[in-house]
Amino acid sequence: MPRSSFSRRLSLIAVLLCFAPAAWAQRAAELTGVVKDQGGAVMVGVQVNASNQDTGVRASTVTNEAGLYRFVELVAGTYRVEATMSGFKTFATSVVLEATRVTNVNIGLEVGDVTQSVEVQALAPTLETSSQTVGNIVEEKLIRDLPTVLRRTAQLILVTAGITYRGIDPTNTMTPFFSLAGGKQIPAFYIDGGNATNVRTESNVLDYNPSIEVTREFRIIANNPKAEYGGSGSGLMLMTTRSGTNELHGSIYEFNRQKAYNARNFFAPEKLPFQEHIYGVAVGGPIVKNKLH
Repeated sequence: MPRSSFSRRLSLIAVLLCFAPAAWAQRAAELTGVVKDQGGAVMVGVQVNASNQDTGVRASTVTNEAGLYRFVELVAGTYRVEATMSGFKTFATSVVLEATRVTNVNIGLEVGDVTQSVEVQALAPTLETSSQTVGNIVEEKLIRDLPTVLRRTAQLILVTAGITYRGIDPTNTMTPFFSLAGGKQIPAFYIDGGNATNVRTESNVLDYNPSIEVTREFRIIANNPKAEYGGSGSGLMLMTTRSGTNELHGSIYEFNRQKAYNARNFFAPEKLPFQEHIYGVAVGGPIVKNKLH
């Protein structure tokens, strides 16, 4: 490899590594809450653990003088939350955390032996009371199950509330043009915290419309976004890609379109000839179990 080419590649890798921490912080989910005893008094120094049930990665913290705990950089997924303190039963529950969203789980500890535990039924996502952000989310199940042309994620924007459809990008990205909550412009786009908006045109356009195989979820924010998302007064689309787990998962697919599947246009004497095949493979799993996926 020529020396100049090798140097350029090293420079590119260095730049990507510099921006990686910022992107990670913006794609993360947050978990917070307060810990109280049976009498309603806040408890200081309670250890709270949050373990990702898919990857095994575990985070720990302790409550402060106000009885509050907070995790700010958790990958979206299902977590087992445990709270322990000497002289009290162990509290345990499961909760689903969504990317870029603050989830509140308040904990009540009962007097007893720490070896005893109180299991609380798994908690579904609740109203986001810790933020003024207004928006809605399209989850992985919808992305995986709903039909899309060319298997492109952004087409599912149209199933969310407050969207006004304006047309579609005629290129093979099949990106819809739309406005959100009455905005005059197309919203800004972020993928894993990185800006994916094509600013080279006069109106915002999604630069890269990823396949449904790599997308975990996306969130549409109509107004009141966090300060870290600047540059758009017409809403945001925050897309999160999938992460590997401790189990090896994969898929092989063929996306087939042809004349036999199509209906004849009312004014056409016969069906137009058409043939399209899209093949793909996606694989995810552990590189280092419980650490790197």
